[in-house]
Amino acid sequence: MSALTPLVSSAAYGVSDFLGGVASRRSQALAVIGVAYPTSVVVMAVLAPFFPGNVTLVGLLWGAASGAVMAFAMWWFYDALAAGPISFVSPATAVLVAALPVGIAVFQGERPAALAWLGIVVGRDCCTDR
Repeated sequence: MSALTPLVSSAAYGVSDFLGGVASRRSQALAVIGVAYPTSVVVMAVLAPFFPGNVTLVGLLWGAASGAVMAFAMWWFYDALAAGPISFVSPATAVLVAALPVGIAVFQGERPAALAWLGIVVGRDCCTDR
């Protein structure tokens, strides 16, 4: 199960990004979010009992806050996908999203290994050739 969960999660993110981008070209990005987010809440509520963990007020508040922030982020992301080529916007956004935690970690004193830096450079180069 430990290897299956991230694979399914990655596939779900990729498919949802693609479908969200396609849907945003056909309708307003905010309308796509208005359908996608309530649908994902229902799916998560149905699946949650099958995974271990405790429900706490603090956890629910952090979840609600992150959901609100992500709704705005996804709205802007879908808007960008609707405006530009999906094959460029999606990987460029992924590199930017990955760069934020790496930048914070480096600022806090963490030093990524050479292989990690190579991955960052390759990802950046893949998205800046246009």
